[in-house]
Amino acid sequence: MASASPREPKIGTQTPFDTISLQLCFRSDDAQFWWNTTGRMLARLLRGAKYTTTEQYRELFFYALWVIPELGPAPNTGGEPNAWPSVWSPSGTPIEFSWDFGIVGDGSMVRYSFEPIGKQAGTDEDPLNSHAAGDWSDCVHRQGMVPNLDLSWYRHFTAHLLPPTDPKRVQTGEGMVVEEITPKAGTGVAIDVEASGPVMKVYLFPGLRALELSISNLEVVERAIRSLPPDKLAALQVEPLLSYLHEATARWGMETGIVCIDCLKPGDARIKIYVRAPHTTLDWLTDAITLGGRMDLSEYAEAVQDLKDLWQAFLGRGSHVVPADAPGRARPGFYFTVGRGKPASPKMYLSPGYYVKSDVEVIKRLRGFYASRTTGCEKLRVVEEFAAALKDTYGDRLEQSGSGKIFYVGAAMTKKHGLRVVTYHDPSPAAPFLASSTVSTNTSTIPLSSPQTPRGEAALVHAAACGRRSGGRRVDHRQSRPILKNAVYKNAKVSAEARVADLLARMTNEEKASQRDVDTAAESGDHWFKSDLNWVNGTEDIWEISLLSNHFVSIVQWLQAYAS
Repeated sequence: MASASPREPKIGTQTPFDTISLQLCFRSDDAQFWWNTTGRMLARLLRGAKYTTTEQYRELFFYALWVIPELGPAPNTGGEPNAWPSVWSPSGTPIEFSWDFGIVGDGSMVRYSFEPIGKQAGTDEDPLNSHAAGDWSDCVHRQGMVPNLDLSWYRHFTAHLLPPTDPKRVQTGEGMVVEEITPKAGTGVAIDVEASGPVMKVYLFPGLRALELSISNLEVVERAIRSLPPDKLAALQVEPLLSYLHEATARWGMETGIVCIDCLKPGDARIKIYVRAPHTTLDWLTDAITLGGRMDLSEYAEAVQDLKDLWQAFLGRGSHVVPADAPGRARPGFYFTVGRGKPASPKMYLSPGYYVKSDVEVIKRLRGFYASRTTGCEKLRVVEEFAAALKDTYGDRLEQSGSGKIFYVGAAMTKKHGLRVVTYHDPSPAAPFLASSTVSTNTSTIPLSSPQTPRGEAALVHAAACGRRSGGRRVDHRQSRPILKNAVYKNAKVSAEARVADLLARMTNEEKASQRDVDTAAESGDHWFKSDLNWVNGTEDIWEISLLSNHFVSIVQWLQAYAS
């Protein structure tokens, strides 16, 4: 191996979040606020869940360019509510993150879901935030930003579950807002951060349509499902589930609250129906996971016992009815998944904040749960990684009584590996986001990142990070997408292909990189710089945003690591 030259980089001195923060400048203080807070948390979770550097860059760029501009106004420092207070998390923050602990031999996965908030949401122009999610979904579909995205079921279910968009025809049901089961909620979007790229789902709230039609939420959902084409309806195998939901509504006082749909072609898509009831008994748990005795869980014996143990770890062993005046999230619930030609599968979720005193106690109980499992050693390490990520994110806030940063714990049963546990987090900007950040717990102001002028290869990184086309959206997001700092593209009009060739030769000759690194750079360079370069041919429109997801990551890593 050749000795280090003056051009040898200092590997590991910056995280992907740091690098991206230096490259992008958001056009509004609101967007910069959300990036400095929620973007930092997502970065820490990705790192804690052992995502590769490449995957971290890809997901953080997607988040910065496509999610941050949709989160609406930052929290109002004057104490006045925003025109559209989100119901997506207990604090009103329009986004939540989740950590999937996986199963034995399987890594953790980070997910997030958010409510796109339109610029006129909550005003007379858009009283129900009716357009933002649809506009956003159409835009990412046109740009090819989400692999295998298919919006056919999204369009079907929005037409049947949501009220008409004409505000004059909508009964808003004043006083009927009940947290996430609310007739006035907008559509939410969920992103699973998988190795192959983001996978998208949408959450729909049928409550307002139910009010308009004077029927129950469950009846609205059932009508929407039954209106599918006969072959698609038959493939769902949904009849046992619908029968049970009606039965459980009468027996347990169950509420149907949310419908979630995979944005995939119908043959691959699933539908999830979220319910909850004011009971903490094992009878309610057993009834729900067996669909009232309709499902045989004999092959899930270990998972069923694990689920009961997790349930009692948080809810206790007594037989209780949740008080009527308790927060809605205090009611344990389930969501049932149908699709892909498989029978309905139940998954449990509960809100620990009503039953334990702090988030530290939640982590302690998760630790105790895994410690008592026969295969718990591996997952105990994951719990510690999870705890470290939250500690870095929230600091001492985790120990505060009733902080509620972990506001849901969920679990799914598997045949051979027990439970798959998921936690859901409220990234409230009021929390101290990282010990190393400039966020102060005594002020609601979060400083913007300071501009820095890029030089050399870093200018290419800047140029590559610019995406400015709105794609004909109803709201012109050219005014909200991140832009390059200091308009550096004006100084970057050189031959990118020659620059790539020069760096490849230097890397090879000085043996600074493995052959895999060289091959990766060559492949990315050839495909991207030769085939997809726009501004070399004289345009000033630089790269389309859609190129970022597919080709940008390797170039960024490579330039960061091997350029001066």
